[in-house]
Amino acid sequence: MSFRINLPSGSSTAHPGTYEATPYLYNGTSATKGAQYNGPYVTDALCHAVTDRIADCTAVMRFWPDQMRSNGDATTWKIGVVTRLYGPHAEIKAEEIKTVFGGVQVRRWAKAIVNAAPEPVKKGRTLTVTGTLTRADWVKRKYTGVAEASVQLQFRKKGAAAYSTVKTVKSSSTGSLKTTVTASADGYWRWNFGGWHTTGAAISPVDYIDVN
Repeated sequence: MSFRINLPSGSSTAHPGTYEATPYLYNGTSATKGAQYNGPYVTDALCHAVTDRIADCTAVMRFWPDQMRSNGDATTWKIGVVTRLYGPHAEIKAEEIKTVFGGVQVRRWAKAIVNAAPEPVKKGRTLTVTGTLTRADWVKRKYTGVAEASVQLQFRKKGAAAYSTVKTVKSSSTGSLKTTVTASADGYWRWNFGGWHTTGAAISPVDYIDVN
């Protein structure tokens, strides 16, 4: 995250050890004191002076699975910034919490796998393409199947530059994917899930099929 802070009269960006600013995300109702400890891990912000009282800062946020209390945390998180001023003995002289316009959409990570069989396959024969679509489950602490997702089966002919969508398949209640196509040429097969508001997009590794 990148942001700008304005220091009050009597403080100066020429003394970086006398102030700090830490952004954080929260999904509660208000950016209250302590809310920054209930969200993602935030590195210390690095600030550089623009003027005597204005500084531009950057910080990195990282989400760890054990910070997410429920799958409902896949939502739009609000942004807050804590700014502190320190005295000569590192005591906090002043602290201010500000909310920032906008938000950050947090999504559960998704993964897809693919398998096409038989391989090799004769031209004109039936090719069965299977796979699974899973996503991070922050309650069970593992990846679980994504049900009722529309997933595109895509094919790229050997020597071609781009993939084309052959058909769209709905995932089962366990995230399984399965369909059949007619083998026509050598090439690469993959599943492509566009994602949802709460779930990230996923493209499977490819499976190359030799058609003879």
